[in-house]
Amino acid sequence: MFQVTEKMKKIPFEGGIREVLAAAEKMEREGRKIIHFEIGRPDYDSPMEAKKAAAEAVMGDYVHYSPIPGLRELCEGIAEWEGKKKGKTFNPDNQIIVTCGAVEAEMVSFVALTDPGDEVLILTPCFPAYMDQVVLAGAVPVTVPVNLGESYAIDFDRLEKAVTPKTRMIIFNSPNNPTGATISEEDLDRLCEFIVKHDLIAISDECYEEFLYEGTPLNILSRPGMEERTILANAFSKPFSMTGWRVGYAITPPHYYKYLCKVHQLFTTSTCTFSQKGAVEALKSGQSQTKRMIEDFGKRRDVVLEALERCEGIACNRPKGAFYVFPSIEKLGMTALEFCSIMLEKEGVALVPGDAFGLEKHVRIAYTCPVEAVREGMERFVRCYNQLYSSKEKEGSK
Repeated sequence: MFQVTEKMKKIPFEGGIREVLAAAEKMEREGRKIIHFEIGRPDYDSPMEAKKAAAEAVMGDYVHYSPIPGLRELCEGIAEWEGKKKGKTFNPDNQIIVTCGAVEAEMVSFVALTDPGDEVLILTPCFPAYMDQVVLAGAVPVTVPVNLGESYAIDFDRLEKAVTPKTRMIIFNSPNNPTGATISEEDLDRLCEFIVKHDLIAISDECYEEFLYEGTPLNILSRPGMEERTILANAFSKPFSMTGWRVGYAITPPHYYKYLCKVHQLFTTSTCTFSQKGAVEALKSGQSQTKRMIEDFGKRRDVVLEALERCEGIACNRPKGAFYVFPSIEKLGMTALEFCSIMLEKEGVALVPGDAFGLEKHVRIAYTCPVEAVREGMERFVRCYNQLYSSKEKEGSK
């Protein structure tokens, strides 16, 4: 008889992003109008130039395996693009690996660079896949909560206490999913000093690097001692609205390269070849669309924040990037799952409970639909939240 493995017992199967999306899509099939604030994918089309390049590749001879690390022209394009942003020179021959999204870039890093029982520090709240990936790699996730305010403020006392002789890696991202908050320059300096002090490998998830509305992009590689121990994980999914193409990449120090390549080979052999051809063209021609998209998303963020100001007793940081807002609904006296269920059933607004990201009493709002839909969805949110808050206040006064 089939028995569930111990590692799968450690992975949740309810209350996550995909489960909420499935429930919302089921309601749509039944005729309900749903505002989708649950799924973190840009609603823009992929760049037309990229689509044409991929179609031409399909009709041509780019329908077979690519080299394991990726098409040479794409590796060179990534090295040039990231090099300009980081002020560094990356070697496409031994630093760039094209993966099936940033998720695979992170997964191959965990598998290749940890042994069973090694511990991985995870700053939370965070993208929920981090914990599951570490478990599947045979390592142990160790969550370290941040102090969520105007920035993704790291609690260094907690971080130090979390270190053991088995600590091997740390993963984080800024701008952050689910909060939209960023790590301050001062905290990044201290974080890098901590990483070097404890001789850790760092994974910097930079999927939302382009989505920055305030401040300047962080550059972890500019800190002393970080180039030789940092893996950058990124993807074409968010900045070029190419989530379904499954093209991401890892930028790794040369001494990790062959190990990550081998795991990538065993996972997928190579990333979809004609998707890679489209990604090459996205780098050449798609950046003007990226700029327009980010300007639009900044306006959507302001709509969400203005609406939340009309919610009695709600608490929320001001996100500086990504496309998420992460308000606390603690004053309602209910779980985030209960609130999200009410919001979906009553108002047709799909949200994700903060528990999925490692923080209770919060919900994630992804403003990844047109601004008018964002405005309508937030009006529904305000109405429902204030009704629930008013009811709780009346009960408390009895």
